[in-house]
Amino acid sequence: MAQSHPPRLYTSCLISPVPDWICSVGVIYAFLSVALCNFEGLLRAFRRAWTLALAAGLASAAWLTQDLPDGRGSVISDVFALNRGIVMLVGIGLIFFVGLVFHHRIPIPQNLARLSIGTTILFGVRMLGEGCLLFAQANETVLWIPRVETVLWIGCLAYWTLFLSRRGEIASKARFAG
Repeated sequence: MAQSHPPRLYTSCLISPVPDWICSVGVIYAFLSVALCNFEGLLRAFRRAWTLALAAGLASAAWLTQDLPDGRGSVISDVFALNRGIVMLVGIGLIFFVGLVFHHRIPIPQNLARLSIGTTILFGVRMLGEGCLLFAQANETVLWIPRVETVLWIGCLAYWTLFLSRRGEIASKARFAG
């Protein structure tokens, strides 16, 4: 008699995105903590706004997954839908907060500027990929986005390895003068 074992792929699909979600959400909190460390009231307000946006976005993503059919595949579909929601929320949050810091010329450490620009570009490409998955079924456009994301990720890692330094940890006010 054959024994029934739970499929490892199924369990992996459910568990593997969780660390990515935690790190992705943490990126926003870390960026805000460093970028707005000299503006305590603003930091508190933006943290609360981000927490509320995240809670509302996750609640709406979870609510939208109720329309999917029941079954084992629907749980994986729910996980993919939540992943899409988190990627979109973090991408929009990063674009907003990084854009706000650079637009208002808030002095931040040089390393943070380099990391935040690269991370924002990476999440922008991920958002593009998730958006394409929603609107383009079996389209070749969707197929090249993970490749572009991988190349960008390797490029960012190489750039960060070469150009991040201890001197870059100090906020550079001279960069924003003028």
